[in-house]
Amino acid sequence: KASRVLLPTLFGMMSSTLAYQLKQICMSCMKKLLVHSSPDGLKDMLRDLPASSTVMGLLASKDCSVQMDAIFMASVLLDKLPDIFVRYFMKEGVVFSINHIAEQPCNATSNSPTDGDSMMEEASKASTSKRERRRSRSKSNPGAEGFVTPKRDLQASVVQTAIEFQARYAKISAEYG
Repeated sequence: KASRVLLPTLFGMMSSTLAYQLKQICMSCMKKLLVHSSPDGLKDMLRDLPASSTVMGLLASKDCSVQMDAIFMASVLLDKLPDIFVRYFMKEGVVFSINHIAEQPCNATSNSPTDGDSMMEEASKASTSKRERRRSRSKSNPGAEGFVTPKRDLQASVVQTAIEFQARYAKISAEYG
């Protein structure tokens, strides 16, 4: 019963906030609710919520981790409610966006004329300097390295997940078409 109240609240918070960390927390909670809900419960909860357009908005992000979360949410929705989301994902452009992601890596969608390697180097330098400033202010061990997810590995994972979603969607749409 709590998820019937919580899921619409999370959808509202995610669409209305600009705070990146809050959006990440909302996505994490939404993914957990989607995974652990029954198909009948999801059908009732999502009746008045813009689930497919929310997934579409997340797929439009240039952040690979957000794209990965969106593909995961789309997969869960497609697996639990295929008769509904086969149509909505096609109508809302989710399938088109995932096809686009599968065809080219995440950083190729930027409008910058620089190549991917130089963008990666600039992002790495910027995050390193921010990290160093944070470390100097904190009382943690100055020699300890924080965990950094390699950007190229994440991009490859997003592309691979998008390709897997394409195959799953093709199979399910042929069945429920």
